[in-house]
Amino acid sequence: MAELSLDASESRYRRLFETAQDGILIIDEASGKIIDANPFILAMTEFQLDDLIGKQLWELGFIEDKEMSRNAFATLKKTGYVRYEDIPLRTKSGNLFDVEFVSNTYQVNGTKIIQCNIRDITDRKRAENSLLAVNNKLNLLSSITRHDLLNQVTVALGYLELQKAANSEESRLELLRKAERAVLEIQRQIEFTRDYQEMGTLKPQWQNLAEIIPNLPVAKEIKNLRLGTCLEDSRIFADPMLGKVFHNLMANSIKHGGGVTEANIDCIDRKDAVLIVYEDNGKGIEAEFKEKIFEKGFGKGSGLGLFLSREILAITGITIKENGTPGKGARFEMTVPKRAFKTISHEDVK
Repeated sequence: MAELSLDASESRYRRLFETAQDGILIIDEASGKIIDANPFILAMTEFQLDDLIGKQLWELGFIEDKEMSRNAFATLKKTGYVRYEDIPLRTKSGNLFDVEFVSNTYQVNGTKIIQCNIRDITDRKRAENSLLAVNNKLNLLSSITRHDLLNQVTVALGYLELQKAANSEESRLELLRKAERAVLEIQRQIEFTRDYQEMGTLKPQWQNLAEIIPNLPVAKEIKNLRLGTCLEDSRIFADPMLGKVFHNLMANSIKHGGGVTEANIDCIDRKDAVLIVYEDNGKGIEAEFKEKIFEKGFGKGSGLGLFLSREILAITGITIKENGTPGKGARFEMTVPKRAFKTISHEDVK
């Protein structure tokens, strides 16, 4: 009966071990070498079981911080428990994502073993980061709107006050026209901020630029717009207003590029990120303005288009810079972290 009970217990443990939705590693406490791994950790890290068995945790390379891994093992031997709420883990193919790492020791038939539970918290981290970004972006937009509108209200009221003391009808009309322009500027700013009022308020999502860009009305104003084939099968995790970023880039090409007739959008794979590159054949951007174009209020028009574009991208950790050659066209490089970029097979799309 005791043997049957033990067999049943081992069978239940094995079922739990193999069906768990967290990655589990079993490590020999004396040697620090892995002696078992469940299917979930294999799928998570893209390693085969033979890749793991007999290896020490810091030998594998999927935990980026080897020193942390060694310290964790030392702490486990001393206290029997260790927990890290947020560490980066790298898959065999090089992709990075965030995990929670919890380990404890216990005895099995007189032998001390270590059980490491590894949970993918990437989605939770994205949600937390997005929530923080939402508050920042809403405060930013509110500040921009309040400051700029108050300025224009002050201007309009000033002209209206001056026209009361004007010496002639012509002077009075000129002051009223200036007041009218200030009011129209208020209207334009309200309409502009209305377009951006949802920035950061909706949940980021996986988006296909090959579907978004051709449907932007401004795309039809560029004679030769070419999209790299890599965009067809890729998805970018970004704020739903991602299309506004490319609208602004193309609108700026048309308005300020000096006769832009071509634009290319393509992908370049890097070790830890993917570059999404937007290029046109215009006059480019002078060196001293490459960073200033992203500042609030810089340039013609609202002075907010590229500023807000950078804020939209930053919600999911995407950065943007202008890296073109003056006189040979603008080149905007958007660096997308690997965790915010994925490739979809045709079968998945179907």
